[in-house]
Amino acid sequence: MHQVPVKIGRPVPGASCSYSLSDVPSIAQNNSVDSSSFSETTPRKAMIRNLIHGKEFVTSQKTSLLDMERILLLISNEQRVGNPILTKAPAPITLFLRNLEEISNRSLHSCRLFGDGSEQPIKIHLRNRGKDFTHKIPIVPLLGNPAFLGILYSGRSSISPSQEIMDDCLTSVVQFILQADGGLSKLDELINLIQAENHIASILGHTTQTQGNTSIITQQTAKHRIFLWAYRLLQYFRGTPSISALSPRNLPATG
Repeated sequence: MHQVPVKIGRPVPGASCSYSLSDVPSIAQNNSVDSSSFSETTPRKAMIRNLIHGKEFVTSQKTSLLDMERILLLISNEQRVGNPILTKAPAPITLFLRNLEEISNRSLHSCRLFGDGSEQPIKIHLRNRGKDFTHKIPIVPLLGNPAFLGILYSGRSSISPSQEIMDDCLTSVVQFILQADGGLSKLDELINLIQAENHIASILGHTTQTQGNTSIITQQTAKHRIFLWAYRLLQYFRGTPSISALSPRNLPATG
């Protein structure tokens, strides 16, 4: 299995985003997929491992988006009750904005979960039934969303974001959550596909091995029969008793 390059368009300070999914530490400890049946050297094991890594990446995106949704709802509630978006003293809204910024900067294995839309997607190279294809996992373009940026940087301004901006941002976040759900479903489908192919290959391999063993036994039996026939024929011409004649039932009684 070839190494799977994963390149992100915008570099993260102090981190590298060019890596192979096969080099990522195991992140499927709680995953229900059983990969113990795959040989360490089989391409299918590498594909399963890469798909599990991709699933973990999308799960992290979804979890972060859900966190953002809760924070945005809290901000929206603060605005509805008339609390100011900015205060000189520490206020809940200020903490909310800091949390939003922290979540938007999250990464997994040196790759950012969110970008501005210019990043290249993560690519997982797969093979099924003799055909090569690539599954792409996008970097959520949250940092290119005007509504989200307006809210994120409102802490540096004296102008509060309007309710319309809040609603637009919440709508975008919900859409990204739904897309993450679709991505997880697709990854599960691909994992099941590769597992099914491995199961079929195992059955065919077992059948071929059984047929091969049967053929060997048949050949050995035929060779044994030919040897006995040749031996009896030789004994006949020599005038000595054959093997069948020396059987216990043909021996004369003694004493």
